[in-house]
Amino acid sequence: MNLFPIIVFVISALVFFCGFAFINGIIKKKISKWYLLILPVVLFLIIVIVVPPLLKTSAKVETSSSKAVLLSVQKGLELYYTHYKYYPENLEISIKAGYLGKYDDVDPFGNKLNYTPIYSADKTKVVDYMLLSNGPDGKPYTSDDIKAPMTVENHILKKK
Repeated sequence: MNLFPIIVFVISALVFFCGFAFINGIIKKKISKWYLLILPVVLFLIIVIVVPPLLKTSAKVETSSSKAVLLSVQKGLELYYTHYKYYPENLEISIKAGYLGKYDDVDPFGNKLNYTPIYSADKTKVVDYMLLSNGPDGKPYTSDDIKAPMTVENHILKKK
């Protein structure tokens, strides 16, 4: 059972009660010392209970946005590959060629995407790539990295 709506209701009732007591105190020109002690506690509880779920939702949205950006970049890279029969050495080349938008090499966290080309045996063409977002911390190869929807293995299997 999800307790979040019940908790919100209880906190709302407390806020209503505190607001009513405050207005009543103003009308009677008297505000209780207890009220002044309880009000900050209630406000603190509201902040502690309501804010963390909102922050988690924000992180999930940014992660989903990163996956969408990665998929979009992969589609642009696949179009580039279809035209040239090899992948670009870096994302700027595909941006200049018009296969990616001007800011498609940046994730929602404001970090450059991590694009690693994989060269052919004779080192003349890029035959595959690895693509990922460095995640919120902006550091590559950490636990918060977001991987591209299509992996290197999928590319290799697709081309055989």
